[in-house]
Amino acid sequence: MANESGSTSTKLGTVTIQSNVAGTQLSFPVDLELSISTSPSGAKIGVVANVGLANLQNSFDSIAKSLPMPNDTSGYGTKIVASIESASLRPAGDTAVLEANVNVTVWQIEKGLPGGGTTVRWETRCVDLPWPIGRVCTNVPVTVEIQPGSDIKVELVKEGVNANVALSLATPDGTSLEIRPGSATVTPRGDIGKFINDVAGIFNQNLSARAQKEISEIVNDGTLRQALPKEILAFNPNIAGVQFLTRHDGSLGVLVDFRATLTPEQLTEWITKSIGK
Repeated sequence: MANESGSTSTKLGTVTIQSNVAGTQLSFPVDLELSISTSPSGAKIGVVANVGLANLQNSFDSIAKSLPMPNDTSGYGTKIVASIESASLRPAGDTAVLEANVNVTVWQIEKGLPGGGTTVRWETRCVDLPWPIGRVCTNVPVTVEIQPGSDIKVELVKEGVNANVALSLATPDGTSLEIRPGSATVTPRGDIGKFINDVAGIFNQNLSARAQKEISEIVNDGTLRQALPKEILAFNPNIAGVQFLTRHDGSLGVLVDFRATLTPEQLTEWITKSIGK
């Protein structure tokens, strides 16, 4: 073997990982494939994990609608209320595209006019006048309560927007994974004027950022390492590459390439243990 080199690969099968996504328990299949290349200096072992995210795609609309959105109209000033009309996640090359239709209502709320809520309590008072007039009764004000009028609430804008952002995966240090969002595109379906930046902020913070967090929980390196064979984990493999991809059925997936380098002694020990099993 000292003068030989070569490579081989074999499928290790499929394992399933579980993850709680915004309160919804979902399962994700992980297809594993082992590759080994040998040389006089030792061996390089690789395990490619192909994670299927179809269950996340199928549940994404209901998950997105369950996420908290701005809906507080208390107090005064400009208030924006938003709700998710629809949301989806789809593959596009080596990225995942998050798309959403968001309905937005903008309110302007001000204090009521001074005295606009004033109430007067009246009582009937009677007096007896000399003949031929006799008794005369009339309503007279007894108390006056001066209060501000009801708050003034004006609907400035009620419109929908289409928004999307492409998400990519990266490994900054070879041991962890992170999601990197591109620039979000927010397109109003009507005129929302000066509120476009506020609406874009809602999409980025309330939906996109939360979705990124949930996806990170599914594909974080700790979770995926649990799917690897213990014999491979013993060599503490690094992450050589990671990306989103379109799986064979057209659904969204994640491909993570784990690599480890073995010395000739480690390779011999590993083979010996494998034969022993």
